[in-house]
Amino acid sequence: MLLQTCFLMAQPNCQLTISGVVLDTDTHEPLLYTNIVVVELNKVAIANDNGQYTINNLCPGTYTLTCSHLGCETVSQILHLTQNTTFNFNLPHATNVLHEVVIKSERTNAPISQVRNELNKRQLDEVKGKSLGEALANINGVSTLQTGQTIVKPVINGLHSQRILIMNNGVRQEGQQWGTEHAPEIDPFTAGKLTVIKGANAVQYGSDAIGGVILVEPKTLPSEPSVGAELNAITASNGRGGTLAGMVEGKFKRLTAFAWRLQGSVQRSGNLKTPNYYLKNTGTEQYNFSTTLAYHQNNFNANLFYSQYNAKVGIFAGAHIGNLTDLQTAFNSPTPLVSANFDYAINRPRQAINHQLLRLKTSYNTAKLGDISLSVARQFNTRLEYDSHRPYNDSLTNANKAELRFYITTYSADAIWQHPHKKNLSGTIGISSLYQQNQFGGRFFIPEFNAFTNGIFAIEHWHHKKWHLEAGLRYDHRHMQVFLPEKENVYPKNPQYTYQTMSATTGVIYYPKTNLQLNANFGTAWRAPHVSELFSNGVHHGSASFEVGDATMIPEKAYNTIAGLTYNTKNQKLLLQTNIYCNLINNFIYLQPQNTTILTIRGAFPVFAYKQTNALLTGIDWQMSYQLTQTLKINHKGSYLYAYDRTQHQFLVMIPPTRLETGAEYQLHDTKHFTDNYVSVSVQTVFEQKNVPPNSDFVPPPPAYTLLNAQIGTNFAIKKQHIKIGLSGNNLLNTTYRDYLDRFRYFADAIGTNVSLRITVPIGALNVP
Repeated sequence: MLLQTCFLMAQPNCQLTISGVVLDTDTHEPLLYTNIVVVELNKVAIANDNGQYTINNLCPGTYTLTCSHLGCETVSQILHLTQNTTFNFNLPHATNVLHEVVIKSERTNAPISQVRNELNKRQLDEVKGKSLGEALANINGVSTLQTGQTIVKPVINGLHSQRILIMNNGVRQEGQQWGTEHAPEIDPFTAGKLTVIKGANAVQYGSDAIGGVILVEPKTLPSEPSVGAELNAITASNGRGGTLAGMVEGKFKRLTAFAWRLQGSVQRSGNLKTPNYYLKNTGTEQYNFSTTLAYHQNNFNANLFYSQYNAKVGIFAGAHIGNLTDLQTAFNSPTPLVSANFDYAINRPRQAINHQLLRLKTSYNTAKLGDISLSVARQFNTRLEYDSHRPYNDSLTNANKAELRFYITTYSADAIWQHPHKKNLSGTIGISSLYQQNQFGGRFFIPEFNAFTNGIFAIEHWHHKKWHLEAGLRYDHRHMQVFLPEKENVYPKNPQYTYQTMSATTGVIYYPKTNLQLNANFGTAWRAPHVSELFSNGVHHGSASFEVGDATMIPEKAYNTIAGLTYNTKNQKLLLQTNIYCNLINNFIYLQPQNTTILTIRGAFPVFAYKQTNALLTGIDWQMSYQLTQTLKINHKGSYLYAYDRTQHQFLVMIPPTRLETGAEYQLHDTKHFTDNYVSVSVQTVFEQKNVPPNSDFVPPPPAYTLLNAQIGTNFAIKKQHIKIGLSGNNLLNTTYRDYLDRFRYFADAIGTNVSLRITVPIGALNVP
């Protein structure tokens, strides 16, 4: 009966067309090779030599179209499609004067020849309630480095932590990201857009961006006097978790230059469950909020943003072992040595994290001067790590203080000038400064330090007909002063480090045909060793390991080449995207398992040491979609990475294995009461990582596994109130598996089936009286 209903809903003809032309706002000339995207369907069209575009095979419904072009602001338009429709886009191009009503994002000043992937609107809805790392894992080529199931970090083409920069609302996110179990301190509910830029991005974003950049961008504030809101409620079966999030925003009628937004979320979950047992002490709690106040008058803009992230995270108790014999037993046991039932309590070992960001950005834009912007920010990060056992010091026990306490304060300033577009040239010149102060309390793990970094860069774009060329250059200077405790007498006291070098990028985009795009980019980047890699020495309870640094390490130097292809058939049934990359990194720093264990007063732990070598990381990411029928689309994506130690002539450890995912999406026709109805099913296969040195880890890599996932969603209205509902299921077959990039795979399986229900209530904009 259900299938019959589905097919009846799908019967109406889905052959509607949207077409039009893309024009330069100021010159009224056609803009060639612009990208027009149907956000809900991730369907792409490219304007031809005359600026014309056509999007075929659309069902009746409501769609969001975005139009983007090199050197222009991205424009967005919502269309209610009931018949063949013509819509023309007008992009600000020649003068780049901001038009408040139509602009949905700022003009990019980053290299455009690199591979960019972003979550579409539906994907953003489907990942609500998940962490930032879990959300980004939906992007091809992005995997996750996990510490159990509660701490997730993004990995881009095999690189993570210090080599991945996260730009949070235009500010470089700075916390204690050096730890493998230190996840990004960002509430995904603040994001209206999540973008991953793969490859070396040092020229625009600074020296550490060897692996890529993650852009977390808010949605645009209201442009007309009004008040609107959105409420989200999410439940999860595994962990019996719940999330509540709300947002209210508006624009004043009397003070028309001002717009504002308030946002907040709370989340709680208990012990997670594998197919066969509960994982003790794996609960989490979060409460986060942010606020924005913006001012726009003529050519002047100002934006004040504040956010606070607070989390309490339980660390799996089964990873903390009392003696060496039990540790070896835990390595060989198919189940943890500790058992548990469901519980919301978060006991030791645990982490408590607080991250605050305050940012002020101002900009001034004219046709004559271009765009000049200044941004200043302060970040304060507190991370408290509680050991499995209470301290032996009575005063600490009474106060229940954390044994590891990290406090880091970061001040940053950026000034950027985007010069006016002249003929075929557009470009950016910028300077940046960053001052950082790190303090610690409790037992020693990493020392206190002060760091001061300055940089200057320039990027220039040239475009003509089918060609887009770009080149950029950057200089960075970094000085770090380290303060070692008196008892740590292995190293010279208070050593100082100074690093300086150049980074560069060059790239090209070529359109042989209107439906074919070729791009290539070569970039260099460098990264100074972090203080944790130089001086770590002790038990790191969060990752259940004993880590040892090396004070003789020197900066990494990366040479990254990436080439890509995007092809869309003229009937838009087939979309193919692929990119090949090669990353040569000299003096590559990595955390190597030492295949030995150590017994301390805090328990028995596996030993890891920071090592340095010359590395090669090369691979390919691909994805495709095919519109099999008017309502059925087939999707496929995959990634393969080969990582080799060019010094030791062996494979590298902790590299993501090959991943494949194939799925189908069935789009049901809108009815009187239900719109945007869809069902999707996907099968994800992760292969065994066989490219590892022999006897290089405490436990061999786990075998391959396959997971079945599904999504279903719809929109409906009660009277005039729209409600969006989504239901997702992960690991629906309750498969028992362990992931190679999970640090706690030594001790336990990954979680079993998890079904999540999402309810979103958008409260439409109300006119302000």
